[in-house]
Amino acid sequence: MNENLSSREELILRTLVEEHIRTAEPVSSRTISRMPGIDLSPASVRNTLADLEDIGMILKPHTSAGRIPADGGYCYYIEKLMRRPELREPEREAIDAVISTGGTDLFEMLEGMAKVLSRLSHQLGLIFSPSGERLKLFHIDVHRLSATRVMMILTMTSGLVRSVILDIEHEIDARRLSAVSALANERLSGLPLEEIRDTIRERLADVLALRDVFLMSIVESAENIFRVGLEERIHYFGTSRLLEQPEFQDYDRLRSLINMLENPSDLMNVVSLREPGEGRRIRISRAVEGFAIVCSPYETGKEHGTMGIIGPPRMDYSRAMAILSYACYSLSGALNRSADGGNVTFKKDNIHDEDDIHNEGEHDIRVESHFEDENDREVILGELDTELKIAIDKAAEFEDKYIRLAAEFDNYKKRRDRIFNEQLASARDSLVRRMLDILDNFERALESSESLVDVESVIEGVELIYKQMQDLLASENIVPISAEGESFDPTIHEAVAVLPCEDDTEKVLEVVQKGYRQGDRLVRPAKVIVGKPKSGDR
Repeated sequence: MNENLSSREELILRTLVEEHIRTAEPVSSRTISRMPGIDLSPASVRNTLADLEDIGMILKPHTSAGRIPADGGYCYYIEKLMRRPELREPEREAIDAVISTGGTDLFEMLEGMAKVLSRLSHQLGLIFSPSGERLKLFHIDVHRLSATRVMMILTMTSGLVRSVILDIEHEIDARRLSAVSALANERLSGLPLEEIRDTIRERLADVLALRDVFLMSIVESAENIFRVGLEERIHYFGTSRLLEQPEFQDYDRLRSLINMLENPSDLMNVVSLREPGEGRRIRISRAVEGFAIVCSPYETGKEHGTMGIIGPPRMDYSRAMAILSYACYSLSGALNRSADGGNVTFKKDNIHDEDDIHNEGEHDIRVESHFEDENDREVILGELDTELKIAIDKAAEFEDKYIRLAAEFDNYKKRRDRIFNEQLASARDSLVRRMLDILDNFERALESSESLVDVESVIEGVELIYKQMQDLLASENIVPISAEGESFDPTIHEAVAVLPCEDDTEKVLEVVQKGYRQGDRLVRPAKVIVGKPKSGDR
């Protein structure tokens, strides 16, 4: 930020930005002049606002007499004027509670952290787990789903868990499957995923001579099995909180939000702090038009992930930065303590650090690459199965837990998608109702203009706009509800007055406000005056 403002300009800019953050409305010179600490007349404030507008710090929306901050004004405010608040004790306790209740499950901890970021900031909370390329494999659990289908559950040293389904060409023997999975653990545990993908064929070369169908499937599918995709690393929560913001009543901005969340690679490019040496420095990005993203790295051993808060450009940056600063500090501390031998970040009994990964299997397992006959092969596989019985029993203890985890995660994604679709439908209905209010105003304008003397051109223009609005509604299959002269139907009519009438049934005498429907769905009921039969006529 090269521009240096005077003390008066800084005072006015700070006041305008903070008032706009609070109200989401353009701020007038009169409003600023009445703020505490502003000892200036509205005229003096107007002159200062004009100067700030000339240098691109603020701008004036064409529909308002007030001003709002421009990108340059936000940047100057953040870098030089923003106050740095401290989180209150209950807020720090809320963040600490996520870490303490997350226990040993990294996935649960990150999900909880995304939720608390959203709750404290009233924006969308976002967390990316550490980069999959540098993750190290801790353990492989294998579950036989059918004669030709296997589920592999991979646990990383960071605590991240992912599952992969393998379809095998030939029937799998359960006993041999256990022996081969134990062998894969002995050869691959403790290695980075990238190294596993590059060297798995060489590391298993001697046993590939067995031509075991499961082992060969692992090698052939290594590129997919040992790669953690972005969609598995992203955790976000709080979409509904963004929809409550005035800025996201705009359909185009809502669509931009959906597109951003559906493309995790693009979102990662925006929020990622690529250099590990950046420490806990907080960065504010306006790279996505219509959004502000405040993000910061957290550390887990030698790896780092990113957490952030996404909101409108007028979000409360000082509060967002205070929340992120403490959340990153607490999460990094917990994960680094785990890496140094403290409480583990993954659910495995009696394994406390990376050294234990290498020492877990004390058995000396050797499989020769050549056999004199089929009997020798079966004998060696049998010995391998016996030697690793303890490891196999241990894997069985965790089978139900991991299958339940996978099912719960699938249910969570379905529930998240359902809620999001409901929110989108609600936002669309709100947009349609506002359009209908505009249509009502046009009708009133046409009615009032008939009393004027020379209004032909005005009426022609209003009629054209009215016709455009009708065409727009028709294109969305939104049509008026038939009302006047019809029998009163409380499911599509809303009575605003009741008058006696000569008919023997309740009828609509007059339409006060049109109602509309879209297909079989009611958009807005028609407000009507209802004629009610006189009691003597019944």
